[in-house]
Amino acid sequence: MKKIDMTALILLSILPMIFTISSIVYLWQIRLLKQYKGRVKAKVIGIREHYYYERILKKVTIYFFTFQYCIDGVTYANELWWGVTDDIRYPLESEVEISYDEKNPERFLVTGGEKRWKKQGIEAMILAGVCWIFIICGLIHDIFFR
Repeated sequence: MKKIDMTALILLSILPMIFTISSIVYLWQIRLLKQYKGRVKAKVIGIREHYYYERILKKVTIYFFTFQYCIDGVTYANELWWGVTDDIRYPLESEVEISYDEKNPERFLVTGGEKRWKKQGIEAMILAGVCWIFIICGLIHDIFFR
């Protein structure tokens, strides 16, 4: 029996780990949205742009939105903790419904993205599963049939 190249195993497992983590994040957002019982209208008061270059050639823009909302006479202005790629989903001065944590009103999520999050979470989960199966089959072949 030969030794398994651990460097190759670690490098090959990075891709399914990325898919697994993104799947967990999407499904976690749906779970959080169910826990956040408070609902209120929020107004988009700011859009921050962040640029990076994908594969050195393609410029990608990520938009981060700042929402202002009022709960029990207290006004909050917080930025959504994830960005949206190449799409101004919420125009400046528009109003959207958000769900917030009643114990800590600074924590919030925009409602209406549940179907998209579930779809993206399932897609990431399927891709992660396929990658993990290839890695496991490769390990089984490398350990037992070499």
